[in-house]
Parts: sequence; structure tokens; C-alpha cells
Amino acid sequence: MNSGDSSVNSGDSSVNSEQCSIKIDDNIMKILEDISKEPREKKRIGDINKMKEITLKLCEVRPLTLKELADLLKRSSDGIRNNYLSPLIEEGKIRLMYPGQLNHPQQAYIAVKDNE
Repeated sequence: MNSGDSSVNSGDSSVNSEQCSIKIDDNIMKILEDISKEPREKKRIGDINKMKEITLKLCEVRPLTLKELADLLKRSSDGIRNNYLSPLIEEGKIRLMYPGQLNHPQQAYIAVKDNE
């Protein structure tokens, strides 16, 4: 993340260019930043359901890795996995990109569409 601004864009349209090889189109990055603006600017969001909703909206835009979500939301990977992703998976709202390979190096989370 760049220090001094609220952007998670490192200048070359990736969430974190040093550790993430998945490039994100500038238009999509803008959408992701708009969705994740509140959690990035606030240290605490009182309503867990609101954070789950934001996480779900992010995964509706495109598949996102845990690292990308952590960077976008300015939260720890463990907190995102335990508090938002695991419950959303249990609720059938999000699925794994590689369900048979939990530790796949490019594992990402995808919002489940109504017709899936």
C-alpha cells in the first residue's frame, strides 16, 4: 500500500505489486476501492454483517485472493478469513476458486451467483 493516501493501488494497477502477481484493470481497481472505502478509512466497523456484505460485494466484482482482500480492507488476513470469508462460505454466498486445493497458491474467493 502506498503511504500517504488511501489507495491500495501501487501505481501499476495491482493490489500489492510486490507480493501479488495478479494485475487488476484500472477501472476494476477503482470499483474495488470505492466498495472498500469505508473499511480502509475506519479502523473499526461495528456491524460484522456490514463487513461481510462489503467482502461479498468485492468478490462479486472479480475473484480475489485473501491477500488482495486484506489489502483492500486494511484488515489482517486471519481476521478476514475467520470473521467474514468462512461464514460467507458456510452460508453459500462465496466459494473457493480451487475447492479441491485449499492451499493453492492462487486461491481466490468468488461470489456465488444466484444461478450456481
